[in-house]
Amino acid sequence: MAKRMDRVSQAYRCRKFFLYDNDSTDNFEEVLDPYIKQGIVSYIPWHTGIAPYIDPGSIPKHTGYPWTAFKDCVNKSKGKVKWLGILDTDEFINTKNDKSGLKKILNKYENTNVALVTFKWRCFGTGELWDIPKGALLTELIYKRAADDYRSHKLTKDFVRPEVSIFPRCHGSSLEKGYTSKNYDKIQINHYQYRGRKEAIKALLRNWLFDKFLIYKLE
Repeated sequence: MAKRMDRVSQAYRCRKFFLYDNDSTDNFEEVLDPYIKQGIVSYIPWHTGIAPYIDPGSIPKHTGYPWTAFKDCVNKSKGKVKWLGILDTDEFINTKNDKSGLKKILNKYENTNVALVTFKWRCFGTGELWDIPKGALLTELIYKRAADDYRSHKLTKDFVRPEVSIFPRCHGSSLEKGYTSKNYDKIQINHYQYRGRKEAIKALLRNWLFDKFLIYKLE
């Protein structure tokens, strides 16, 4: 995590991170302590059974905690950041088709009514690996993903101006009247859903998968 923080901060010129800890077991806060002390990271515990929860209705129940975390993050970031990206820790920004930089891209819309910039979302599978070796980077080992017409690829990941976000979600955000969204298709967000087949099987047993063919499609 520490190495990734350095890379992300330098590559994308991100000045602030709001990291929500939902039941981690890997010394998350301890690893991030130097960044917390520098003010780069705000660490927010968001544990199951303790954090605020809303019923997500017909979609998987575990999403009730992220929804409240998104709203909390928008409120915390108002006046502190111009743009807020809502990403999971298994999602990576891929700028290979536009080297101008994420900050420069977002700055294009700073004095417009565009308050939500959307990027393509691409889902990667297990890479036909059982597990990722300790110390290895999954982004260097897993390179197979679902086809462009895969149903989840209709979704986007987004950067929003927090001061006009009404209802932020994992994919999209409701905006105040008078503001609109803009798709920027030269950037994509890579979603590494599984760290090999071992994690995919665990996810299947937790019933986090929407259909029994998902693992196959992502391999």
